[in-house]
Formats: sequence, C-alpha cells, structure tokens
Amino acid sequence: MAPPDLEQTIKQALAANPPAGVVRVLVHSGMDSTGGAAVWIYVILQDDAPSRETLDQLSHWAASAVSHHSESVWPYVAFRTKSEQDEIDNASSSRE
Repeated sequence: MAPPDLEQTIKQALAANPPAGVVRVLVHSGMDSTGGAAVWIYVILQDDAPSRETLDQLSHWAASAVSHHSESVWPYVAFRTKSEQDEIDNASSSRE
C-alpha cells in the first residue's frame, strides 16, 4: 500500500509548477490489480488537443513526481480534457 501521505505529497508536487496546458491534476492511491501499491494521476488539460509528444512529456512529468517520492509505487497516468472532467464532475454531483 502507498504511504498515507504520498497522495497529498504528489498532489502538492504536481500543483507547484504545472506545465502549460495543465488545468489541474487529480491523484488517487491504492492497490492495483496485481496487489501492488499504485498512484493514479489524471492530468486535466485544456480542451485543445495536445500533440503526442506533449502527452509523452506530461506523462514523464507526472510519473517522475511519483518516483521522486517513492520508488515502490507504480504510477498510472491518464489524460482528460477540461470538458471531459466537467462532465464527470457534473454527473457525480447530480447523483449525490
């Protein structure tokens, strides 16, 4: 299992200096399907589509934040546009 404060530490590290185009970052920790400690990072991007090269750079940026704080936790990085995340947030709030 990931250390209890790792999720917050990674959130703070990623929020400190986000690259251009990053609107926000969501971080969740837990166990993955293999039973190993993992962190899921959702990078929320502006709605204009970034290049594949930009996505690769953002993936490395997010995964590096995890490995800098814990080498025993596996990072999973995913991307969503702001519009996609807004739809998810709205659907979640309407169910509450």
